[in-house]
Amino acid sequence: MKLIYFTAGDFGLPALSALHQSSHVIQGVVTTPDKPQGRGQHVQPAPAKVLAEKLGIPVLRINKVNKPESLEELRTFSSDVFVVASFGQILNNDFLNLPPCGCVNIHPSLLPKYRGASPIAEALMQGDQVVGTTTMRVSSELDAGDILLQDCITLQGNENAKDVWDRLAVLSGELLVRTLDELEEGSLKAVPQNSKKATYCSKLTKEDSALDWSWTAEKIHNRVRGLYLWPGTTTVMNGKKLKIIQTLVDSSLGNDQKKPGEVLEIKDPHGIRVACGKGSVYIHKLQLEGKRPMRYDDFAHGHQIKPGLVLGEAF
Repeated sequence: MKLIYFTAGDFGLPALSALHQSSHVIQGVVTTPDKPQGRGQHVQPAPAKVLAEKLGIPVLRINKVNKPESLEELRTFSSDVFVVASFGQILNNDFLNLPPCGCVNIHPSLLPKYRGASPIAEALMQGDQVVGTTTMRVSSELDAGDILLQDCITLQGNENAKDVWDRLAVLSGELLVRTLDELEEGSLKAVPQNSKKATYCSKLTKEDSALDWSWTAEKIHNRVRGLYLWPGTTTVMNGKKLKIIQTLVDSSLGNDQKKPGEVLEIKDPHGIRVACGKGSVYIHKLQLEGKRPMRYDDFAHGHQIKPGLVLGEAF
């Protein structure tokens, strides 16, 4: 099938590579314009542009795809289908109806579960043991299009958002190729979503990072996993912000009747054990503001962490 690929983020890169290796023809890639990035604010190309040029795929100079002039340019390609992956633009009906086989989107959740901007983070924060990805028709309502195909993976319980992101990005590419294969064969049957079972996740903010040690150990652990990529999870130690990067749930019962946030012990090879509202967690990797990330043992030695210290208190 002839297609144009629309993506603005990193998640769609493995799918672009998978499509390039398939029998389908990528006529062009539409992504975000070059923009200043980093401390030096040097102009950098979007990751999709870099990959497309490496693969020899044309990068189309189209910014706002709904504009009449953009639609007219897209029409000249006579594409069979448009593929959308983390594109970030609201798509109108004129765009959606342009290719004869419609628009196919990949979304990293088992829809109708976790419609919205942060499905991987939400799945981990909810403690899901099975996560997945969906190819679907693009509709005017957010992530509500008919389901084409789905696939899933099983988690062990300690994977963070980057681990899951990487695995689902690759799985989404494989699923997308299967979807277009079956769409070309005419064997693919779209299934409407059950909107009554839909759940939603909002865009994450910096305010989501703060940990509350009165939460259960499982909730804190899952939050650290889910927010690993953005915005991270933080607490306070002696008036300074402390980033919690990796945790393990303590399998023993209780928290020794200590105050939530209180350091209970330092135990090899697990980490700094901290009391929660129910149970306790081991902090295995952490980072004090202005410092580099460290393992618990190096951190405890360098900062004199001892039982009785209470995290989460300003002073």
